[in-house]
Order: sequence, then C-alpha cells, then structure tokens
Amino acid sequence: MTFAGARLYSCVMGRPLFFTLLLVFCAAAQNTRAQPATQPSPEVEALIEQLADPDFNARELAQKSLIRLGRPIRDAMRSALTSSDPEIRLRARAVLAELPWDVPSDTSAVRNRLFGYGSRDSDKRISVTDQLAALPDGVGLPALGRLIVHDPDERVRWHIFGVCRDHGGDHRDLVACVDPPPDNAAALSLAGWAVEQTDYPKALSLYRRAVKVDAAAREDDAGHFTYVLDHLYGFYRWKNDVLSAAEILRADDARHPGVRATKWYESDKADDLFALHAEYGPLRGFRHDLWQHRSELLRPQFLYAFGRLANRNGHPTLQTIFNNLALALASEPEYHHHWVAEFLIQQKWYDLAEGELRAVFAANDDPKYFPAEIAHLRLAWLASQKGDDDLAARELDTALER
Repeated sequence: MTFAGARLYSCVMGRPLFFTLLLVFCAAAQNTRAQPATQPSPEVEALIEQLADPDFNARELAQKSLIRLGRPIRDAMRSALTSSDPEIRLRARAVLAELPWDVPSDTSAVRNRLFGYGSRDSDKRISVTDQLAALPDGVGLPALGRLIVHDPDERVRWHIFGVCRDHGGDHRDLVACVDPPPDNAAALSLAGWAVEQTDYPKALSLYRRAVKVDAAAREDDAGHFTYVLDHLYGFYRWKNDVLSAAEILRADDARHPGVRATKWYESDKADDLFALHAEYGPLRGFRHDLWQHRSELLRPQFLYAFGRLANRNGHPTLQTIFNNLALALASEPEYHHHWVAEFLIQQKWYDLAEGELRAVFAANDDPKYFPAEIAHLRLAWLASQKGDDDLAARELDTALER
C-alpha cells in the first residue's frame, strides 16, 4: 500500500461507520456521473448500419424496425445524423421524425402540443416551441429542454434558447436538467443559462464550451448566441481579463466577417477589439487582428484606436496624425460623425467624441437638420460628464430651440 493509500485507510477506518459509508456512497455517485453515455445495443447498431444496405427493401425494413423501438433509441439516432454515409443520415432524420417526443411525466397540455412534432416542418415546430414556452407555471419548459437536445434543425434549437430566456426567467430550475451533447451549442447555452443564478462557475464553463463548438461550426442562431458572447465578454471585463475579453470579441467578429454595425448606436466588435488594444496593448494577437482587418484599416474608429495606442507607447505626434485622418474620413457617408462619436463615447474618449459631434455642424448648418439636434443633446451630456453645467445648459437649450 502506498503512503497516500495508507493515510486514506487510517483516516477512514478511524471514523464512525456512518461517515465511512457516506464517503463510499459519494465516491460511487461520482463514478456513476463520470460514466460515458450508454452505447446503443448491438441490435440498434446493426439496424443503423442496415439503413445503408444496397437492398432498398432491407433499408426500408431497418427504418421501420427502428421506429418501432421508440423513445429509447433517440440518442442513437441523433448520433447517426453525423454518419459519413448520406443514406444513414437521411433515414436517421426520418426515424427521428417518427419517434414520440413526449415522456410519461408530461402534462396533457404538453403531450397534445408534442403530438406529431417530428413530422412537422421547421417553422411549425418553432410555433410549437412558442406554445410550450407560453404554458402557465413553466410546465412546457422541461419539454423544451428535451427538444433543444434532439431537434435536428439548428434554427429550432436556437429559437428554443431564445423563448426559454423570454418566458422561463422564473422557472430556470425546470430546464436546469438539460443534458447537453458536447456538439450542441444551443443546448450548452441553455444549460448554462439555466444554472446562472445557482452555479455560476458551471454556467461560465458551459458558455465557454458553446463558444468552442460555435467556432468549429457556425450555426444560424438568429442572433441568440450574442447573449452568450456578451455575457462572457462582460464577465472577463469585470475580472479585468483583457486577453480573454479580446478572444471573445474575435469570436464574435468572426461570426459575421466584414459585416459592420448598421445603426449608429450599435457596438461593433472589431471596433471594440481595437479599443482594447488601445487601452491595454498591443495585446497578444494584434498583428493577426491587423491582418484580418487589413481592408478596413482606414475606418475612423480603428484610426482613433491606433492613435490612442501610439500615444500610450510614447508617440503623441502619431496620435495627432491618426486623429486628424479619422476626423476627415468620418465625413464619408459610410461612416457618419454620429456613429464614430458614439463609439468614442462608449470608450469614454470624450474629447475625441466632442470633436466628432461638432463636425456634424460643419457638415450641415441647416437649423432644422435633425442630426445636429442630436449632436447638441450629446454635447450637453458630455459637458455634464465633465462637470461643466453651464455648457451643458447651453447645448441643451440649443437642441430644444431647433
């Protein structure tokens, strides 16, 4: 017996029998949780292989036999969706559509809505998920926790993530039992959301796993995955872990390459990434970021970030050059001074933001020009942030006179 084993033996045997049994029970429970998922029976594996049989009748017989096996084979059929054989994938999807989606513990309201679920198209299944989410007291949420694991359409899965967040805020415990497959980003995200308030470290771990899955295979998430990315980014900024925060911004930006914010009040992830470099960097990966965005390096938001980075590294003259170039380019229609000013305000680069806002007046001196009114309101806010109440009042009066 090793020294460590001897110490453990003496510690355990020196305790009351009850405590000894408790330790053994906990260890057994830990081992049980660590066991891999149950493998399909040889019969099921053989039928799945038969789905690709050269004989059409054999394929049909295998498909019908699998359908008759019912609920227990759902996990095996979901795994078959990733088969290298297109015939197996096609027929596995058909089998899944025919399997029952309810479980004995479901209420009649849930069972009624799940009847024929698999045979419906994606839009109708999305409608069913809305109905389940709207059921009183969250009784439909456990069913949604199953559907997000087993539905073959990524659009449906991400919609479930969205409706659970919209309707299930008071009943997170009802979807906390989600057992997400390692390759299902939507299910991982929902499982993380479900335990946010009770086991935050676990939620963060699930969110990180979802990001890795998403990076490997982008999905049509209809914008729902933004919640996960924004949550992780906010957490890393709170922890002052700027390297991890930068990685999240890169992951978010990579999901929509070349697509920039379309509204002046929206944050752009690439802009925020270079702002991080400006405040704390250059961070690891700076050259890679420059190369990734080499066609956009004259974007005013980038130029302001480059200027601030240059000044932090002892090159104030370079900052002046970058700032002047950014101000000139922000007059181009595709940028707009307002958009650039909002980015600068978000970064708390207030002096630079004031310059962009005042450039609005130079662009159009018409007193009825609407953006000028907004610019005066934002200048009033900037003045209040600096403690200049007189200037804030003047800017506010000018805005109200328009």
